[in-house]
Amino acid sequence: MFVAFVKLAALEHRLINPFFSSEILGIPDENNTPDDCCWTNPCAGASPGQSRTSDNDPSPAQIPDPANAPQTFKRKRILGDAAASAVAAQKRRLSHAQMNNQPPLVSNHETPQDGRLDGRLKCGCLSTCQTVIPMIPIEQKLLEDHAALGILAAAHQLGGVDALTGFCHAHLHRLVATIGLKNSFLGSSSESLTVRARACFKHRHRLSEIRYRHCDWFVKECQNNDIRGRLGAAKYGVVPMPSFTIDPQKIFKRFASIQYWEDFQRDGTVNVSGVFSYLWDAADISDMIDAEFDLYHHHYYADGNPGKRLGWARNMWYSLIQQIARQDPMYYCLMAASRPNRNWKLISYPYYTKDTETEESTGFTHLDLNLRNFIKTGKGGNIVQGALALTDETDRNCTVLVPGFQDYIREWWNDLTAREMGDTTGSTTNLKGLYTPADRKKYGEFQPVPCKRGDIRITLP
Repeated sequence: MFVAFVKLAALEHRLINPFFSSEILGIPDENNTPDDCCWTNPCAGASPGQSRTSDNDPSPAQIPDPANAPQTFKRKRILGDAAASAVAAQKRRLSHAQMNNQPPLVSNHETPQDGRLDGRLKCGCLSTCQTVIPMIPIEQKLLEDHAALGILAAAHQLGGVDALTGFCHAHLHRLVATIGLKNSFLGSSSESLTVRARACFKHRHRLSEIRYRHCDWFVKECQNNDIRGRLGAAKYGVVPMPSFTIDPQKIFKRFASIQYWEDFQRDGTVNVSGVFSYLWDAADISDMIDAEFDLYHHHYYADGNPGKRLGWARNMWYSLIQQIARQDPMYYCLMAASRPNRNWKLISYPYYTKDTETEESTGFTHLDLNLRNFIKTGKGGNIVQGALALTDETDRNCTVLVPGFQDYIREWWNDLTAREMGDTTGSTTNLKGLYTPADRKKYGEFQPVPCKRGDIRITLP
């Protein structure tokens, strides 16, 4: 006999159930006017703490970011090749300390004959930046918002719409870091850093909104979006599942019959026929199932598990037939409808199968719950046990149970308490010696409930 088992559990209860289972931003317009860029212009009468914005200014959610543009951005080369090479050579000769102090202007003898380096510092910044450079921390450092915005305001005063473009890459990196902006990311460039820094200064009175809408711009300490932070590498959040109520009678009527539902309510167990009969509609499916069981049987080491084997194939957890059955929607619906609490949020986790041999001892009787805890707290009361038969069972080769015992379990517990007998503290309750001949006469004998190939059995604990 083959009986494939897997367990299905609710989040809050143990369940034995065989077989279950930034927005896309655009490219900045290089022809924007100062008002379009919304930079404070102190010369026009606005203070560094105020912003001049037009009615057509984009909201923080509409800020274009070159880092998200489809093409690759490169730093603009405003110098000729010879001049650029000279600046690069000068940078290599400078020490870290020299670059963070107020640097001198390029000397005449280092300037190419065409004079295109006039007005630049040795680090590559424009000479007009030398009043702001001392304000930038020597090390990359996150400052308080008011301090960082003060530095951005001073930098803005240097060039209006072209503010920040006069800084070399090293100083620009440390400048934007003061407000919490990342300066190393996919698509990172001077253009993208400049656009993001301008956006922070422009919307400085709504900086928290910027940090929420564009949390990926900022280092973790400044991300004002807990939800995005919890998602990690996931692009989208979890969509809440709609709440609904299970109607077990309708489910049984659709996938089985009303008679099956009535039998289950009366006996606490039911064999539903034909649920997996479709597996045998395909050619050779039976041979494939047999071959898979034979494969696991070949690799099974019986002495590796203490106690009797009792027909269990304890190494067979993830076979193809188990995975197919675990994903079956009809089986899931019937199991969810059978649960007393109608919980449909269930987790599928694997369990091993049963592969009995001729004349092998498989008999044992138990309750698949801790009886003492169930009586005291109700824990385990929503457990539903099930099995899928892959071969035809017989009365001498199947599960046996006491129909309707779910209605008498508390009364039987009182009998046990009065007799002061038996161990009821384990995760399961062994009925050997507990269910006495007197109990059999009072509550009923164990009865066989054989299934045909493709049938499922659903049983309350």
